[in-house]
Amino acid sequence: MTKREFALEEGSERRVQLEWRGMWKDFTVSLDGRELGRMNGRLELENGDIYPLEDGTVLEVKLTTGLTTELMVTRDGVPLPGTDADPREQVNAASGVVLFIAGLNLVLGFVAELGQVGLLLEIGAGWTSVVLGVVFLGLGLWARKGSKLALILAIVLFTLDGALGLYFTMEAGGTPSTGGVVMRVFLLIAMGKGVMAMDEAKAKRA
Repeated sequence: MTKREFALEEGSERRVQLEWRGMWKDFTVSLDGRELGRMNGRLELENGDIYPLEDGTVLEVKLTTGLTTELMVTRDGVPLPGTDADPREQVNAASGVVLFIAGLNLVLGFVAELGQVGLLLEIGAGWTSVVLGVVFLGLGLWARKGSKLALILAIVLFTLDGALGLYFTMEAGGTPSTGGVVMRVFLLIAMGKGVMAMDEAKAKRA
């Protein structure tokens, strides 16, 4: 059973409870422990439902799908703090992606060079990866402090790195990894959402 709890507004206690099992089965929406409604399965959740609250506002719960899947929980159209659509969460996720890329490059680079791992060296991992890792580390920490420019630079650098990787792989007669390409796309989407959410996230922090 999966359970998530959210506050109706910033700084207040977590009063909204969402519980479900497996692939969105027996999805329950509660407020202060009192059940507001149920949905069962992905299709019902994609259609979503609304729940009028005693203060006159309306709580809406809906699963959005596309390139990514997000559980949207809003009150009068405003995302609840800590939910997938909360701008601050999207910025944190984006900076986390940049730091993940930094760590991956650093690990692969050091392992390839210090261990002289032929397979890693052949795919381009090495001291260049270490340098990239340091750059992404700086950008990730900068983005975590609220820099939109850092996220934009990280997106540009990550895109160029991927494009060059594909080019050299094909030049060498190899076949690009479909899984690797898909992973890059998802990481770029997460960073892009962070860029779009940055201004609103800053406004909420102010």
